[in-house]
Amino acid sequence: QEIGHVGSWEYSIESGKIWGSAEGFRIYGFPPVAGDMDIEKIESCIIEREMVHQALVDLIKDGSDYNLEFTIKPADDSPLKVIHSVARIITDENGNPLKVRGVIHDISDLKRNEISLRETNAYLENLISNANVPIIIWDAAFRITRLNHAFEILIGRSAEDLVGKSLKVLFPPDQVERSMRLIQTTFDGVKWVTVEMDILHREGSIRTLLWNSSTLYSPDKVTPIATIAQGQDITDQRRLELEKNTAIGQIEKNLAQLATLNDEIRNPLTVISMYADMVENRQMTEKIINQVTQIDMMINQVDRRWNESEKILAYLRKHYKINISLPSEQVNTANSGGNQSGLPGEEGRQTPVDKLLLIEEVQAQLFTILDSTDALVYVADMNTHEILFMNRKGRSLFGDITGKKCYESMQNDQNGPCPFCTNHLLIDTFGPSGVFHWEYENTKSGRWFDCRDRAIRWTDGRLVRLEIATDITERKQTEEILRQKIDELSLFNTLTISRELRMVELKSEINSLLKSEGKLEKYQIDL
Repeated sequence: QEIGHVGSWEYSIESGKIWGSAEGFRIYGFPPVAGDMDIEKIESCIIEREMVHQALVDLIKDGSDYNLEFTIKPADDSPLKVIHSVARIITDENGNPLKVRGVIHDISDLKRNEISLRETNAYLENLISNANVPIIIWDAAFRITRLNHAFEILIGRSAEDLVGKSLKVLFPPDQVERSMRLIQTTFDGVKWVTVEMDILHREGSIRTLLWNSSTLYSPDKVTPIATIAQGQDITDQRRLELEKNTAIGQIEKNLAQLATLNDEIRNPLTVISMYADMVENRQMTEKIINQVTQIDMMINQVDRRWNESEKILAYLRKHYKINISLPSEQVNTANSGGNQSGLPGEEGRQTPVDKLLLIEEVQAQLFTILDSTDALVYVADMNTHEILFMNRKGRSLFGDITGKKCYESMQNDQNGPCPFCTNHLLIDTFGPSGVFHWEYENTKSGRWFDCRDRAIRWTDGRLVRLEIATDITERKQTEEILRQKIDELSLFNTLTISRELRMVELKSEINSLLKSEGKLEKYQIDL
């Protein structure tokens, strides 16, 4: 009773006294000695005395349920306690009530924890509800379980309308398949950092969001139970980028035309000069040549403006992160009289957004494949040693360690990079140097792995280490058993050969003795 903070009591209807266990009296602040006590002394400690007393009267009178929670002020002036009390009536053979028997349980700690939990839940509830960024939560079946007010505004629909529905209702019809493939990766151990996805507004407009996410796992650290994601609305930002790129494209178009216009003007001027020299009237020739010279000066001015425009474009590229180069084929196209805009044709050209979508889809497929393999696969930043991806096999051994240091979460007692780290073996002065093959025993799991490490470029361009590790523990155990058997066999052979050699020596000695006595040798020795 003391360990569980549970006391027992028994109230005698005839005597009006209450018997309590030692723990029962201790809970009420009395000396922890089992025995009888007047019920008034017990009830004097109860804050809700009338309610508790009436419940006892009703139990005795008509057998009403007695299952109460109430607050007491212990007799020893210790802090208030919350008590859970349950009792039932004991009757004689005729059904007349004799006594009431019950138990009390000190649930003060439980109540404090409940209050703390409610406060924490209320805080988190307010944090999510009042956040300025759109937040959404979905379960393992990809059903929406929660979204905040900012998300409601973004999509133009209420939480009541969306909770319980599939995530598919959020996306434009032509992007549902791609979006759901990306969402699937969150349950494959992938944490979104910067993933762009379009959301369909109730009125039909499309908003582009930059998402990051985190997956919540059950206590086994393997089974995903929910994903929480927050998004940043970058629709206006993308529109401005498109307008910026369109403006830069027009500038480049104009530059390409200027680059060819000068030569196109000078060529006719050269012909005009030649014709002027053929005119017999020298005065007329000089006038024509003078006009040609003035036109040529104008063209030189245009050349200078062209060079200045190139400098302006270079400034825009440098300070506004505009990375659009002037293709050399623009000049050729303009000279050939083809596409007069000087810009490449639209056919077959992929926009940056198209390329980004393709990269994201390939990345999603890669994560799905890596997550389903039986080998342990993880990706770590070669500079920070941060885990960027860990597949299901790895999570079953080490838990969800994405974002943590590989040496801290995958090894025992390791506060810095492992002395056997292979990073320096995976790159040379020219970049990634190929696959490095090695075997080692993991200090945390105690299992042996056959590892193939390689430096690759991650989706954001940085160098990372990709390791594919196959569990070879059983093979190593078999090799150890085989080695022991070989050692035993070697020892047996050594002992057997030694015995045979001793027998040969003994037979040789006997033959020598017989020969010295003039007798025939008894043994024939074959070596």
